[in-house]
Amino acid sequence: MRLLRASAIVASATLMSRLLGLFRDQLFAGVLGASGSADAFLAAFRLPNLFRRLFAEGLFPAAFLPLFARRLQEEGAAEARLLAGRILTPLAFFLIIATILAEIFMPQLMTLLAGGLAEEPDIFAEAVLYARIAFPYLFCMVLLALFSAILNAASRFFAAAAAPILLNLSLILSLLTAARLGMGGLILSWGVMAAGILQAGTLIWACRRAALLPLFETGRGGGGGGAGGAGVGGGVFAMTDDFRLFGKSAAPVLATGLAGQMMILLGTRIASEAEGGIALLYYAERLYQLPLALIGIGISVALLPELSRRWAKGEERQGRAALGEALYFAMLLALPAAAALFVIAHPIITALFQYGAFTERDALQSSYILAAFAPGLPAFILARILQTAFFARGDRKTPLLLSLVSLGIYAPAALFLFWRFGLVGIAAATSLAFWVQSSHLVFLLKKRMGAGAPGGEPRLFPKLPNMTLAALLMGAALHLLSPFAASLMAARESLFQTALHRGIALAGLVLFGLLFYACLCRIFRAASLKNLKEALGGGRDPDQET
Repeated sequence: MRLLRASAIVASATLMSRLLGLFRDQLFAGVLGASGSADAFLAAFRLPNLFRRLFAEGLFPAAFLPLFARRLQEEGAAEARLLAGRILTPLAFFLIIATILAEIFMPQLMTLLAGGLAEEPDIFAEAVLYARIAFPYLFCMVLLALFSAILNAASRFFAAAAAPILLNLSLILSLLTAARLGMGGLILSWGVMAAGILQAGTLIWACRRAALLPLFETGRGGGGGGAGGAGVGGGVFAMTDDFRLFGKSAAPVLATGLAGQMMILLGTRIASEAEGGIALLYYAERLYQLPLALIGIGISVALLPELSRRWAKGEERQGRAALGEALYFAMLLALPAAAALFVIAHPIITALFQYGAFTERDALQSSYILAAFAPGLPAFILARILQTAFFARGDRKTPLLLSLVSLGIYAPAALFLFWRFGLVGIAAATSLAFWVQSSHLVFLLKKRMGAGAPGGEPRLFPKLPNMTLAALLMGAALHLLSPFAASLMAARESLFQTALHRGIALAGLVLFGLLFYACLCRIFRAASLKNLKEALGGGRDPDQET
């Protein structure tokens, strides 16, 4: 499967999930707004969500997937399944212990995560209760992450990418129930747990259909596995050579992911000092993360197995070509997305969230935060894709070091800018940190891959000014149209009429922006419809290049 076609499959499933996620957040804003209960649930949900990102979006794709893909290619499905079983079994044991400890020490964990809530004991107690209910979701997410990596290594992308749909459906049902019964945070916490069970079960079923379900062979001298099956200790939780090999790869990847998640946790901790701060930051983050998921994660999920295969075979030129294509299309989409989020942040927040308990003041504050996130979007997507390239080359230390540098910049910047500008400062510090990280990744990858890198096809850098100019002109046009959209978004006699007018106004802005940007790209020769057709369908294959 061609790289961009695989990316499109991941992005389409992600888009379905994110659209449901937007509807979920609309319900959440209407039911809980930026209240203390909203802060309590969101603070509690940060913990399992943190581990979901660490394992599903970082650890297993970068550390486990290349090992599994290599074993699958060299020794066949049976040995690859044994590898997965040898890694999952001791990991599950450690996670059970970690979950028990977290349940016991949850008040202390919540103090670290959202200590500002401790000033209101009732809200803090809610957060601890919700976290205790939702935290076992972590175990389900580890299963989900491992099975997703197995399927992606076999070029089966849709099931893993579509699994978050189940989480959004579960939370939507929980919010609809909470709207009738109250107890929003409590019902949502149980909804998180139910979603984890459904997601893990769905991926187990998908792996079984693909005949790739892990085989649980442990102990000494595993059958047919050679050295990989030899274990230290014995019984169910023997430490095999395969697990130690995974651990050696996983340690720097996990540390890299933790550095990134520490930024989110620190931002949450700082935001908890402002009334409704966690919720206001959350609404802006959700919109900021939509293009990140569709572009950055969609491309990097498909890119990692492609690059791992290419570079393992010594196909340096084809690997660079694939990376060049990925970067080109990522920036082609990321630049207009960033411009639009910056220019029409307030109409977007108003149209999506300003209903019920979410007030006009909340919408204005959240729109300022979103506008501060927007300039960092291209850098965030670049960092995501370039980290994938380093991982595929077997270099896990460079992304770790640069993630630590990024965290070192973010921490003092977020504290200082929050003191000066409030919640907007947290978002601005995020954008700054990721521009530092992505610029260093580009420099180092170009240096290590030689002239013309990171792209084998030198399309991105010559066309980057054209893309940037097109995105800026599109942003200026949206800015001129936004007053007309604002008049359409004024509150009407009924909730239905208000939502309808706001939806039409926002859809009009988005559609106009897309068409205008496409025309500008054609005029400035930044891209064409032919480029997109080649990427998604019948273009040349690097395997066939001479």
